[in-house]
Parts: sequence; structure tokens; C-alpha cells
Amino acid sequence: MQWRLCVAAAAVLLALHALRRLEEDVIPKPWALESLEQSGTAPEHAPEAPVPSQDLTRVPSHAELEKAKWRPPDFGQVPVLDDAIWQASLDGCAQNSTLHAFLQRLLQNQTITIQVYGGSMTYGMGCCAPYSCDRWVDCSWGAQLQSALEQLRPGRVRLEHRARRGCNLPCALPEVVLAQRGSFRAPDLIILDFGQNGWGGSPENLEEFIRVCHLFMPQTLLLIIWNKDMTNLDPSKGDIKNLQSCRALSGHYGIPLLNFQAAMEEYTRQGGNWSQLWPRVLPEEHHPPWRTHAYFTDMLAYWFNRQLGSSESSLQLAPVLRQPDDLNVDQAWIPPLYNVKLEKIQVCLFPLTSHVAREPNGSPTRSPEGRWQLYEDRRDKPGWITMEPSSDKLRFEVNFSRKARVVIQYLRSYANIGTAEVEIEGSWLWQHDGKNLQGGKGRSFRAAAEWGHRISVTQTVMLIGASLPNASWETGAVSFRLADGPKFKVISVISC
Repeated sequence: MQWRLCVAAAAVLLALHALRRLEEDVIPKPWALESLEQSGTAPEHAPEAPVPSQDLTRVPSHAELEKAKWRPPDFGQVPVLDDAIWQASLDGCAQNSTLHAFLQRLLQNQTITIQVYGGSMTYGMGCCAPYSCDRWVDCSWGAQLQSALEQLRPGRVRLEHRARRGCNLPCALPEVVLAQRGSFRAPDLIILDFGQNGWGGSPENLEEFIRVCHLFMPQTLLLIIWNKDMTNLDPSKGDIKNLQSCRALSGHYGIPLLNFQAAMEEYTRQGGNWSQLWPRVLPEEHHPPWRTHAYFTDMLAYWFNRQLGSSESSLQLAPVLRQPDDLNVDQAWIPPLYNVKLEKIQVCLFPLTSHVAREPNGSPTRSPEGRWQLYEDRRDKPGWITMEPSSDKLRFEVNFSRKARVVIQYLRSYANIGTAEVEIEGSWLWQHDGKNLQGGKGRSFRAAAEWGHRISVTQTVMLIGASLPNASWETGAVSFRLADGPKFKVISVISC
């Protein structure tokens, strides 16, 4: 008798959870940046009953896609590639239970959320060439993936496109923290694509990202897309080292790895020319046209379809969004491969104040004299910018905890850029690692934005409070003044 009562109680709890999931899908909520803009508002009617998995045939290729946000007039001339090419891309993609759960939620008409992180190529810069489009992001592989999945379940895929021009993997780490701290539920899938903007130069950078994702989203599927730096015809020593690190971390944590470089090599082995997969329409080799983005989507579709072919329908619950107060929740998880310690990474895991140019809610839009202004000096690249040295200071009010940190992001470039004085108001003395800021322990530093690399990127630096007051928290400010050179651009200031 007791056994029957337990079974009945479990069935009731399962039904209540399913009802709550349906209610969440129907009621619109303030999702993170661009989610509703990318996919439209949530439907006002109740979702249909779950559809059995046999009704789902396959994720379409680019040639089978019925609707897309943008595609060129000659899209029908882009050939569909042989499955053997995409099979070669399955570098670290065995059958994956988390992918199974992700696809089953889509089959059951649950709304899924995909977050994409990467640089300008991932964002879609240049992908409309030689044609034109209003928004590069609309022809990116992320937007095409959303359209392909929504062909199976219309209106059930939310895309949060968080790729940024000039952003490498360390630059994206504060972004992923802010995205989850300001959200109401965890994304179902996070995709990392930093082959062109860089993985940060150290395997620790990727492991930090992996462990931060698990801290906040332990059931979210994380996927790595690998490709070599396309400025080189052959993989460089850095490419080889980065691929080794990606494979090592993929195996250590059980994270899927898709290898577009391996697909290009297989295409060449079959007698094709790799430039058909990555044409160089623009002078910048990092920014391929729509065709390459379509093939990235086809690679993902092939991986999804392999999983669908072996999946059985079962009820899958949404991933949990965790809001921890400290780092103790992950003490029993997989030990780090490269001895990464989250308490020492260059990011505020529990931010108290954030001033971000892409989401400047409550942040200043100009300095007192107007020499600093918040605007886009290049398409989709906003920042607080000044164009001449002066005494005018750009000031951000911030809050500090007892373990005070300040994370600053600014533009690094090879020309037409200068040096800014950075001052921090408050009771602390501050110190840094000495790599990107000038000045010892204190409250005033210099940030030189010019460097010798022929690329413009977002530089991330962290300052650590070295002298703590008796109070548990305190207000302060971070200010910038252009000291030398023609320009300086602040992208974000975050404190904790």
C-alpha cells in the first residue's frame, strides 16, 4: 500500500512540474539581451501537446531551409556536402546525454535558449558580402541555426547572440557571468567559437570559462567549435597548441568538440578546394561570406541528426540556473585539469556594479564637459570614447565588497589610440598583475591602449583591493582621463 501511495505522489509531482514548464513558456519574461528580438515574443496561446520523437525527421541543411532571417539571392547554388565531410568534424562528439536532453525538450515543444559566444566572424561581420544586409548577425551561423531548429518547432528557439567584434575568449568571460546573473533561467546550449579571435593564449582561459559555466549552469550543454586561424594557409604552432588544449579539456569534462578544420581537410582529401568552404571575398580572411556560415550550420545539423537517430523519447526537465553566494557549491565537481582556481580569475563572479556599453542602463552617457561620449565609432562596437587629451574625466560610480575587485575592459589597437589615466576612489589601495597597466600599488594607473599586433581587440584587466577597510562594503568610483594620444575607448567597468 505504501509503495502505491509513493508512486501516485511521484506522478502528481511530475504532472505539476510539467504544468509549471508550460506556464513558463506561455508567460513572456524579460529574457537577456536580444533573445526576444532574435526570435519574436512568446506565443500567447498554450503550447501544443508534446510531439513523439518519431514525428521529428531531421534538422534541415541550408538547402532545405524554408525560411531564414537573411540569405543571398544565389543561396541555391551552394552545394550540400557529403556526410563523410561532417563525420570528420566529430572530433570529440560521442553520444551525449546532455545533447539528448536538449533535443528532447525541443521535441516536447519546450522553448529552448541558445547562447552564442565568439568574435566578429561569429557575429557575422562580412557574411552578406558581396551583397548587403541591414544586420550582419541575421546571416550568421547562429541565426541560421535558430531558423533550422525552428523549422522543426516554430517559435520554440530563443537565440541570445552574445558574440562581439574584437572579443576573444577572456573578453567574453565577464559577459557570460553578467548574462546569467541577470537572467531567470539557464540556457539550454552555449556554443563557443573563438577560432578567429583567439582562445586567450593559455589553456587556463578555456578551463576558466568551463568552470564558470558549471558554477551557474551545471546542466547546460556546452559546445566547442574549433577552427584554425584562417589568416594562415596551414595551422600555426599556436593553432596546434590550442587544438590540443581544446581536445584535452573536451575529454576531461566530457564537452562536445566540433572541428571545422577537420571537415575542410576531408573536403580537400576528396578532391575539393578548401576555399569553397571558406571563400575570401573580403580582404580580411577572418570574415567569410554566407556560404561558410551555412556550412557551420550544416555541421551542427549533422551532429544533431546523429543524436536524433539514436534517441528515445523521454521527459526532460529544463537546466537549472544556480545563483550561488560563494564557490563552495562546486568543491565536489571534477578537479581542474590545469589547476584553475575560480577565486583568482580575472572576472567578478558576483558583481555589485556593472557599466557595460552594450547595455548602459543607469550608466553615464557623457563626461561633465562632454569630451567623453557613449556611441559606436564602428558598427556594433559601442563604447565611451574621447578624441583628445583634456582634464575632463569620465566617472563611473561603483560598489565594493570586502573582497574588492574592479574589472575594466578597453580597446587595444595598433594605430590612432592613446593612453588613459585610471583612478579609483575609495578606501583601498589597488594592485594588478603588471601586464597591461602601469603603476604600482596605489589608486592611480596608466592604461596604454596601443600595441604592435595588427588587430583591434577588447583588453580585460582586473585590479584587486589590497588594503581592506573595516566596513563590509563601500561605494567608490572609477574615472578615466585621456593623458596622451588621439583616442581612448572604455568598453565596460564592473566591480565586486
